[in-house]
Amino acid sequence: MPTTRSTQDELAPSKVGCDQDACYLCSSLAIPERERPAVRVEVRKVPAREMIFDKGDPATEVFVVRSGKVKVSVPCEDGREFIFDIFGPGDVFGEIAVLEGTEQQATATALETTELEVMDRQEFLTLLEKCPETATKLLKILCARLCRANELAQEISFLPLPLRLAKKLWKLAKTYGVQTPRGIRINVQLYQQELGNLVGTSRESINKQLSLWQAEGLISMEQGCLIITQPAGFAKRLAPGRVVPASALAH
Repeated sequence: MPTTRSTQDELAPSKVGCDQDACYLCSSLAIPERERPAVRVEVRKVPAREMIFDKGDPATEVFVVRSGKVKVSVPCEDGREFIFDIFGPGDVFGEIAVLEGTEQQATATALETTELEVMDRQEFLTLLEKCPETATKLLKILCARLCRANELAQEISFLPLPLRLAKKLWKLAKTYGVQTPRGIRINVQLYQQELGNLVGTSRESINKQLSLWQAEGLISMEQGCLIITQPAGFAKRLAPGRVVPASALAH
């Protein structure tokens, strides 16, 4: 899983006004119309598998995904990484360290070719002081993130691997799933080790569980993406006796 750091030349930044081009940033942070013409951001294009920032880097910018996908992770003592989350279009990241005025506490990596909207730390802090709407929206984002972290900790502590993995794949399918003739295709290319890093287990355990589900006809693989070939049957693995409608996945 090679990861390299992008240089500023590779990122190809361009300055844009929030009212013209930074639509994701404006909507994600609920920036009021009156402030949008004054807000300045950079648009950066990051190649697939390039590092956006590393743990320990100065926290000088806030990021919003414009297109593509980003994983945020931390290294573990055994050499693996633990993936906190995967962010897609409209998602904000890097804001916690900026608010604290500390170094980055995690590493952000583009999973595919990704375009970002980037705001300078000082401009971000000034915006929060001027705009209670933006501050309130950010609090909601942080609360939702805390809830997800608590849920993940409980799942890793109390749920068996098959249920943890099924819940994670179901969540990815709800967020990134696309209906195809073969089933629900999860349009996120993840290595088996990365799936393990998402649910707190080894690549070998992930391989074994995916192989079992493939043998049952519940899933298949296509060009690096997982397909839930039997959504109704797969949904039964989430909660015995409770079937989630397969139609809830596709979009």
